[in-house]
Amino acid sequence: MRILSFFLILLCICSSVRSVAQQSRTELEKQRQETLRELEEVNNTYNEIKKNKKESLGQLQLVQKKIRLRNQEIENINAQMRAVDDSMFLINREIYRLKGDLDTLKANYAKSLVYAYQNRSSYDFLNFIFSATSFNDAVRRVEYLRSYREDRERQVSEILKTEDLISGKAKDFANTKVQKAEVLTNDNKARQKLEEEKAEKDEVVANLKSKEAELGKTIVNKRNQLSRLQNAINSVIKREIELAKKEGEEKAERERKANALAAKNAAAAAKANAAADQPSPARPIGAATEAAKAVTINGATASAAPKTNTHTSVLLNSEENINLSNNFINNKGHLPWPVSKGYIISHFGNNKVEGTNLTFYDNGVTLGTDVGTTVKAVFEGDVSSVFDMGGATNVILKHGNYFTSYTNLATCAVNKGDHVKTGQVLGTVGVSLETGNGQTQFILTKELKDVNPEEWLKPRG
Repeated sequence: MRILSFFLILLCICSSVRSVAQQSRTELEKQRQETLRELEEVNNTYNEIKKNKKESLGQLQLVQKKIRLRNQEIENINAQMRAVDDSMFLINREIYRLKGDLDTLKANYAKSLVYAYQNRSSYDFLNFIFSATSFNDAVRRVEYLRSYREDRERQVSEILKTEDLISGKAKDFANTKVQKAEVLTNDNKARQKLEEEKAEKDEVVANLKSKEAELGKTIVNKRNQLSRLQNAINSVIKREIELAKKEGEEKAERERKANALAAKNAAAAAKANAAADQPSPARPIGAATEAAKAVTINGATASAAPKTNTHTSVLLNSEENINLSNNFINNKGHLPWPVSKGYIISHFGNNKVEGTNLTFYDNGVTLGTDVGTTVKAVFEGDVSSVFDMGGATNVILKHGNYFTSYTNLATCAVNKGDHVKTGQVLGTVGVSLETGNGQTQFILTKELKDVNPEEWLKPRG
């Protein structure tokens, strides 16, 4: 009995571990399905822009993303494989233990049968009872025989239960083998798809390389356009800085005049105090003190000058701007993307076109999406500028001493001076002249310094 209890406890522990493994595999399969949905979206977008018949950096980025997602799926499948193997190992171990337990139970039961058979004459039921010395002794002998019979029945029941457990574990093992076969099938399919996507990428790279000269001209034009855009953004920010400086100087001048007036009144009060030191019948000694208390300018004196802003940035010239900037900083890594659907064409900083010698710099992150997709503010702020460049509209928002720029808009829904909320629509995405597809650039600057916007936006595949 003790042995059976011990094995049953171990069985419960192993079952709970296997349950966790199964739960882990279920969660992994859920993640794989999410990856497959994202892959389907990327593939649909890729097929749409491929209709353009013109290889572009967007195509290359998308097919590279497909490969990254496919590798992610394969890693997920490998994790599922490990979970299934662990489950099979645990089931095998449970079956092994149960079989050992069953052998022990059968051996003990066989011993009891042999012992009963060998001593059947001595333990004849009626003789055993009638040989009792008293009625109470006979009752005890009847109870003993009943207990003996029940113990034999329990042994048989435990043997049957253990056999049922072994049978159930055998079915679990067979089901797990089916699961492993499914995982292996998914793995083979994923690896075949990966090879196809790698071949697809090689084709795009080869086509881009064959048009390297043409693509180089496009990059030069893009660089010039980016330079003009950067100058325009810097001009807007410089104007904001100059305006903030002017407001600061005007505020300082108002404070200087107020302090000068307070000092003048304080000097007059001090002179009055000195004259009041001579007592006269018409004026009590304490009158000068009351007169000095009355000489104040809006509750301020020369010794109580207004506090000045201790922040180094002239743009943080008010409590409102300071709070807005702090809130923006506190949301780093959690800002929503300016477009809800799209793909990255080029990242912040230096980018290299795979398979070529071409490199280019992006001062923001360039996003590809459908023409007409809504562009939304990533954070609340004030519209600092709305300007046109090359037939497209660009919007700049001010968030304290941070600025976000949204470029290549076909339509615009805000005006300069508007205060916008997070997620408010600014306009819609325009078409790229180079590719004919929808494209917008999102730029983040801290005053005149470019900042990597991807570090501030929510993580995205």
